[in-house]
Amino acid sequence: MLENGPSAQAAKFFDVEWHPVKEELADKVLVPVLGDRYGAVLERGELQLELHEGAFRVRYYDHLFPVNPRSYGQILGYRIEDLEKKLGRSEALDELKSILFVLEHMPSRHEKDPARLEERRREKEVVKRRVATLCAASAAVRRHLEENVRIFNGTAGKPRSFDLLDKLLDAQAYRLAHWRVSSEEINYRRF
Repeated sequence: MLENGPSAQAAKFFDVEWHPVKEELADKVLVPVLGDRYGAVLERGELQLELHEGAFRVRYYDHLFPVNPRSYGQILGYRIEDLEKKLGRSEALDELKSILFVLEHMPSRHEKDPARLEERRREKEVVKRRVATLCAASAAVRRHLEENVRIFNGTAGKPRSFDLLDKLLDAQAYRLAHWRVSSEEINYRRF
């Protein structure tokens, strides 16, 4: 559910209020696990983007949160002009652009049509395999993506350096929050 939101196969088994009063929780699940306010945690660099076996995820200490595959383009396409200058025309660059094209056309996490949901489930796994294969085949692309991850992770003491990660997190099917807000803002029933 954290990766796909309301379009997750398991979404119908959970009692989630997808359209709560708090507008910033629309189509999101509140995840109250942070030890401090979101902004403070973010700017201390405690939320870390990672690339693992072709999939992006966000780490908060021992907690791992998946990144919505449709938002991978924010990371994969970041500074692509720099990579293009470095590689020129190459199979690796063509493959990266092909992956970006697929991501742009992937059904959203708000999709309701069963055929489009199945397409999303299938395509997101294919994209992860393609990213992993591309990173294994091209050291230049792998280094480029590792540098993008480093940039997204920001620098403690430089609040603006976390804007990319904040924007990425805003595009997810969950909202990370301080554990103390759970009683006031939780938008699902816990069984």
